[in-house]
Amino acid sequence: MWIASAAGLVVLLLILFGWGLRKRAAIKLQRLTQRIEEQKKIEEELKNLATTDELTGTYNRRAILEIAQTEFEKCLDEGLPFSVLLIDIDHFKQVNDQYGHEVGDRVIRAVVNVCGDTLRLKDIGYIGRLGGEEFVILLPGVDQIKAHVVAEQLRECVEKQPIQCVENTWYSATVSVGLATMKRSEKFDELLNRADLAMYQAKKAGRNRVNISREPVAG
Repeated sequence: MWIASAAGLVVLLLILFGWGLRKRAAIKLQRLTQRIEEQKKIEEELKNLATTDELTGTYNRRAILEIAQTEFEKCLDEGLPFSVLLIDIDHFKQVNDQYGHEVGDRVIRAVVNVCGDTLRLKDIGYIGRLGGEEFVILLPGVDQIKAHVVAEQLRECVEKQPIQCVENTWYSATVSVGLATMKRSEKFDELLNRADLAMYQAKKAGRNRVNISREPVAG
């Protein structure tokens, strides 16, 4: 009788011991999982910091140019068109001089947000800030004619969006846009330079307009 009771006690102790081990193992696994998730979150935050423009929340210069090169080569390999819009906010120095850099930053954010929202509605393109009041939009798979339509829509949306500078004071920003579509014989840097030249020609022609680097058209 005593032996049976002792054996039962041993079994019970073994069960409790095993349960304790499983519980500790589960706690350790849970902690390990939390650490892994925290590490992933930190890595994601670091990645965002490395690729995101702090002011606008869009791609920074390095990130957008890396995307551009990848998408450019992909379109080149697949025989697809590739268009670039280079956009500069008109009279931006006057905004900074008259209202200050804080308002200038607000204008940049507003313009980028309008363009970003328009692109998301169309489900096309990438937008990134190159620096200052200049930013670029990549349109993989979009030919010159369609890119021109997109550029005009962006320009009109920016012009129609009032931006509050100070209390009871609103500013209507405009943009000059240079458009270039890939030629089979050129590199991405050459394409970007053509878009840049087209943008400056738009400014010289009076601003608040889209200027096309007259090369390819829709195939």
